[in-house]
Amino acid sequence: MKRNILITILMTLLLLAAGVIVSKHDSVKYKSVMNRNGVTEDAFILKANSNKKIVTALKEVSKHEKLKFRMHFIDKKDADKSYFYGQNEKISLPIKTGRSFSNLDFSAAVPFVIVGKDVKDVIKPQEQRYIKQSDNYLPVIGITEMDDNSNLNNHIFTSISPNITDNDAKIADYRIILDGVYTHKKETVSLIKKEFKAKKVGTSTNKINNIKQKTIEKNYVLFIILSLITVILIVLNFNLIIPMKYSINNSQLDGDLQKDFKFGFIFQFIIYNAIAFIISYTIISNWILIINYTPITIFYVANIILTIILGSYVIFTKNRSFLR
Repeated sequence: MKRNILITILMTLLLLAAGVIVSKHDSVKYKSVMNRNGVTEDAFILKANSNKKIVTALKEVSKHEKLKFRMHFIDKKDADKSYFYGQNEKISLPIKTGRSFSNLDFSAAVPFVIVGKDVKDVIKPQEQRYIKQSDNYLPVIGITEMDDNSNLNNHIFTSISPNITDNDAKIADYRIILDGVYTHKKETVSLIKKEFKAKKVGTSTNKINNIKQKTIEKNYVLFIILSLITVILIVLNFNLIIPMKYSINNSQLDGDLQKDFKFGFIFQFIIYNAIAFIISYTIISNWILIINYTPITIFYVANIILTIILGSYVIFTKNRSFLR
């Protein structure tokens, strides 16, 4: 009994460690993305020097309604200013006050602005905040806030729409970032490249604000670590279930009595694992900050399935040579 309790405690600690690792990965990755003004490491960097207007290119792109993507247009003269466009995609920003951009903003005839908390040019005559751009006062719909040394705190995002008529911004004056392309990747990249007259498409985002991706924020590193934890959990589960199998092999029971005996052991095995999974997940969901729950959810589901398969295989199969 003490041995089984110790194994359960070790499994609980390993599952908690997985949650902490995912949390750390999320934290570093999110901060890095925010320091690149919301640009992820999977973004495409387009090299284009066309005098074509950005709005004109977006009019053609927006006709392909099924496509999902985000586009950042970073001012080459001032990296703290950028236009942002989202088609069936939104930008994830740490909004302190107000709201983020909505899909309606990207079809509106007027632009809207989100600013970092340290931007000084915001005025507030009454309830609504405004910022002056090209002799126009644009409504500020949200204020972002990150750590004191984050580039995001000084950044100005302005929405851009194919329906805006008085925007003369040219492609050549901006660094073009294509992001959030998770479906129809080939079609989307080809279309954007054609309409924005891009000669070259790169995939390294390290040049954006000189923010280099750290090892811990790379997805494959997280996958390797979680896989190693899974292997250790399987080893612990073997040590938990093998004594149960010995008891079954050495019993003199047969028929329905042996089946009941086996079901009793598999029930014990599942209970020990359930305790570890429930306690660890409760702690993770309540006290450990995780931004993206997909990796930890997949990790838990995969381990639950492996646990059930392992327990059923060892207990319900005939005597194995390594148990004799």
